[in-house]
Amino acid sequence: MLDDIEAEEHAKLLWDDGLIAKAFKYSRCQRDFINPGRSLFDFLAEKAEDIFADEPAKVAYRKRQTLLLVARMWGSYIGSPVEKQSLRYFWLEECIDDATTANLAAHQPPPGETDPHYPGFTHWLAPAYAPDTNPERWNQEGMNLVTLPPSCAHPTLLFYIYGPCSKYIAGIVTEAESESERDAQLLDFFRPYYSLLPNYDHDDPRCQPKAVLATAWANDEFAGYGSYCNFQVGLENGDSDIEVMRHGMPERHVWFAGEHTAPFAALGTTTGAYISGERVAARILKAHGLKEDRR
Repeated sequence: MLDDIEAEEHAKLLWDDGLIAKAFKYSRCQRDFINPGRSLFDFLAEKAEDIFADEPAKVAYRKRQTLLLVARMWGSYIGSPVEKQSLRYFWLEECIDDATTANLAAHQPPPGETDPHYPGFTHWLAPAYAPDTNPERWNQEGMNLVTLPPSCAHPTLLFYIYGPCSKYIAGIVTEAESESERDAQLLDFFRPYYSLLPNYDHDDPRCQPKAVLATAWANDEFAGYGSYCNFQVGLENGDSDIEVMRHGMPERHVWFAGEHTAPFAALGTTTGAYISGERVAARILKAHGLKEDRR
């Protein structure tokens, strides 16, 4: 368990104006010169070597390793491990425009009025204590939905999984011979993590899950086997690829809309998905000789 001071230290090093921001700037300014094989993790590991230089060698090493473990949370943003995030096209992930961020900032409490940890979020870093169910030590991230506003709060733990871990969970869901077997295996997988949350008591029935729900998109052919647009190492022309997908095949009456056909400034966002839908609708109307009705 990281203490609050160290947890806040790592958060500031990554976020705020930290390593993630530096990686965005580097990718944006140097993208034509970055080897397509370099990943975001390569960049973070390189920069981490210059951090904690004033600490004793063993402490500095441990903190650098912890910082890189915390950085793995980026995987849940892109649906793929951070080692697969293209550094060359990382700039395409810098997608929240000023108006969106300004709206969010207006709803944040003043500095000093929040704890270092958001109370509804827990990150388990490369857990080594579940070798039977998680020998690869996939990190886990959970949201406690009790901490939502009272009107919509409910006692649910929502785990974000991605990459090989999501494939493994999908296998449990689709291969179990019964619902009871499926639920038992899912709970066996997640119990090592939720059982470490504050105030958990194995003997208290209030701490025992009443139901479990898991998606299996990674095994669903109609969901592209869990496909999700992201920018992986080895990508040569990521921005051009988006433009081609955004254009679609209008000559065959095929148009694409969605968060990764949006303007570059809003890729991967709900705002971008909405904008792309509006643009495609306008193109379809034009193709059929119809005018937009903006009422």
